[in-house]
Amino acid sequence: MDQKQGRNTLIDLTGQVFGRLTVIERAANSRHGQARWLCRCQCGKSKVVFGTNLRRGRIQSCRCLQHERARDTSAVHGYCGTTEFHVWRGIVRRCTDPKSIDYDTHGGIGIRCLWDDYQAFLDDMGERPSPQHRLFRVDCDGHFEPSNCVWMIPKEFFQQYGHTRKMPSRTKARRTQPRSSAAVLGSPAAAG
Repeated sequence: MDQKQGRNTLIDLTGQVFGRLTVIERAANSRHGQARWLCRCQCGKSKVVFGTNLRRGRIQSCRCLQHERARDTSAVHGYCGTTEFHVWRGIVRRCTDPKSIDYDTHGGIGIRCLWDDYQAFLDDMGERPSPQHRLFRVDCDGHFEPSNCVWMIPKEFFQQYGHTRKMPSRTKARRTQPRSSAAVLGSPAAAG
């Protein structure tokens, strides 16, 4: 049923179903005069939604659908909360995302991550042996790949490979400093 409201036509959505939402009744207009509707989700929660968002399919639940999809996505391999996953994701960011603070010293100079997905990374590198271990690239000019990466305790890595320069601090000034001789990954500060 249509009701005239000035120049705009208000479409009565009462009783209609949009995704998981069933429209219960008209709610107060927004402060800009846009029509809003009180809806009940299949999960039992209520939500006030703009009518245009319902009709265009932008909103289909009280957010329970988004939470389910996120949970299903993260459950694909079950490792999203692990340190190894965060290390791999940090590598990918350094090599592919120009917004990453480390892009200039990694992807920006051609260093690539040769693991297409997390499972390949985990299969090649395995789990981090202990919380003290970090992922190092033996050749700091080489790519992130199995033959160039190793889990080691920093002190042992520097003793074995002779790299003695420390990593510069994570500031804007870092972009102007020369690259260190070893890329250290796996510490909380390097995971992002």
